[in-house]
Amino acid sequence: THDETMEDTQEIVNLIRTTADIHRIFPYAARRVIALRGTPAQVALSEWLFGQLDKPIGPHNAKTTAYEFPEPGGGVDAVRVFYLTHEETPQNIQEIVNLIRTTADIQRIYPYATRRAIALRGTLAQVELAEWVFGELDQSATPQANTTDAYEHAAPSGAGDAVRLFFFAQDKTPRDLQEIINLIRTTADIQRIFPYAARRAIALRGTPAQIALAEWLFHQLGAPASEQISPK
Repeated sequence: THDETMEDTQEIVNLIRTTADIHRIFPYAARRVIALRGTPAQVALSEWLFGQLDKPIGPHNAKTTAYEFPEPGGGVDAVRVFYLTHEETPQNIQEIVNLIRTTADIQRIYPYATRRAIALRGTLAQVELAEWVFGELDQSATPQANTTDAYEHAAPSGAGDAVRLFFFAQDKTPRDLQEIINLIRTTADIQRIFPYAARRAIALRGTPAQIALAEWLFHQLGAPASEQISPK
């Protein structure tokens, strides 16, 4: 109902297909129409998602919305739609999607750039981690010093992974961030690591020992040469 382009309509189709696992879905761009077919639970989720996306952009409706999706086996998946509150580019939005996918192991995640929205679906623990990451990144403030934000993620096995967000105060280029990621990945054996260049941030997840080494490396690489210290 808001003059979506053909590209917008296709993005909504891709988002619904990914989030609701619906394969029988197709757009008719000339009428801004989407037709789909699925189970009652899939269609109910699709209707909810459509209602969340077919809205004008404004601060009054930019709050995270939640939905509980019943799984055929009796479980429940958590579904969220996040709305970025700053003028992020499509590239920035895709970086946030990639970062959340990598850090929280969420495969059902897709952006809708026109509304600066990201929809995702996963276990409650995965979605809680994604909400924390999103809240930390959807900010405009630039840190005055190198900062670290911490989160403990509950794994299905009962163990837990440590999650960290590193923010660099100095002007790090996207190339700088990628070099730091390559260094940390190689040195600390951390595979779940991804940058968000717009905030000079790096997200990573690993064991407490891996994260401890990564934190030391972060402070070494982000500090001026005169402030770098030797490991204990």
